[in-house]
Amino acid sequence: MYLYFRLGGVEQDEGTPQQALVYFRRALDVAIKWDGSSASLNSRERAAASDSQNVNARRVLVGCIWRLAAMWADDKPELALEYARRAVQISEDLHAADPMNVESRYHASRGYVALGESSIRMQSKRCRPSVS
Repeated sequence: MYLYFRLGGVEQDEGTPQQALVYFRRALDVAIKWDGSSASLNSRERAAASDSQNVNARRVLVGCIWRLAAMWADDKPELALEYARRAVQISEDLHAADPMNVESRYHASRGYVALGESSIRMQSKRCRPSVS
């Protein structure tokens, strides 16, 4: 999972976003399995973050989610916004369970950045004049 996450980052840095999405989606799939939940993302958001393996899996999961949100901000801002909201919620849940954990705050901050970028992109799409 970490390898897919890193490969996605490399592809993103190299300017090949389509390949980056492939790796980030693979990382997300593995993180979902590692999280131990086969239900939708919404139900995972409500899952308890009590045992250490689950917490670690959820941190990786939220990292995958905010990276996907950032990747989709330009082309699919509505989807990016949905993913950014999920990243923020999971991060806030993790922070509530362990307020001293800095990594949860970092992931929440990245989720908030993706949330802002998605919102700006959606607003920009609405404000563009139509070409006739």
